[in-house]
Amino acid sequence: MNIKRERLHIVIAGLIIGVIASLLVFFGNPANMGFCIACFLRDTAGGLGLHRAAAVQYIRPEIIGLVLFREPKLLMGFGAMRYQQLCREQGIECRVMPVPRNLSSSCGTCVRCEGRWLEPQGEAAGDVERIAAWDGRSYTPVYQRTEE
Repeated sequence: MNIKRERLHIVIAGLIIGVIASLLVFFGNPANMGFCIACFLRDTAGGLGLHRAAAVQYIRPEIIGLVLFREPKLLMGFGAMRYQQLCREQGIECRVMPVPRNLSSSCGTCVRCEGRWLEPQGEAAGDVERIAAWDGRSYTPVYQRTEE
């Protein structure tokens, strides 16, 4: 993705989050926590009985919305699950797992295939960043998504 396009996406995402935060305040959230992930976590911890501050002991409905309607590529790794499904449809034994630390230091999900792998197709193609083969000692890149 080129820099101008990436910046445009960041600005658009910021505007969307700003509108959502404003709407949350309009519909009843306290003004100082329109869309505050730290507040969501604190309130959820209270709702689960992990602290005793009565004013913030509830499961916030925004959390349910984030869990059910989030952007899968960024937050969950649905791409890995789509790729796993694609492989299984072709009879390839595979499983979703955390990305090995010697491939990436960020948290994420990957699909471990036994024996062979498929080049990503369909919905999975946009979500699979790269594929690497393990030879018992190290990983060798075998597929890298190209940006359009």
